[in-house]
Amino acid sequence: MSGKKYHFDQVSDSLIKERYDSRSETIDWLAQRLGYPEWAIKKRAQILGLTRIKEKPWSEKETAYLESNLHRLSMAVLARKLGRSVTAVALKAKRLSIRKTDEGYTARSLAQAFGVDDHKVVRWVEMGLLKASRRNSGKPRDMYYISDQEVKRFVTTYPTQFDLRRVEQVWFIDLLAGIRR
Repeated sequence: MSGKKYHFDQVSDSLIKERYDSRSETIDWLAQRLGYPEWAIKKRAQILGLTRIKEKPWSEKETAYLESNLHRLSMAVLARKLGRSVTAVALKAKRLSIRKTDEGYTARSLAQAFGVDDHKVVRWVEMGLLKASRRNSGKPRDMYYISDQEVKRFVTTYPTQFDLRRVEQVWFIDLLAGIRR
């Protein structure tokens, strides 16, 4: 005895190849038509190569590239350069516990911390009050990168540019104390 409970022949295989699209309705229809349970249909579709193939494992070189470039390149650029999906890059970064803002701030994240609009932070940069660099993601309107040291310098040099009542208090104390959470 072969140990297999469900045996597929050429006719059932051709029907699965013709109709299988991973949708529940289609799998239900195939299961009823062939008299097999849904899991057997899914398993056979996998054997026939009709299901989504999981992405290849990450190499050490790819992981190192992601770690060294996440803070300065967009997810889309990283995905293109690594030959992976944007979701795959984001998930890998999350699993490695690295974030785009670990080493500094974007204009948006800094604006949230100061309790101001994003445009106000961009104005501070354009006025020369706050030094920032571009992330080099290849976009025409690339996001700014602002280091912790620069934010600290800005706070001590231009304390009247922001309203302390609107600043995120814990972040502000941590910034001045040199603590990064």
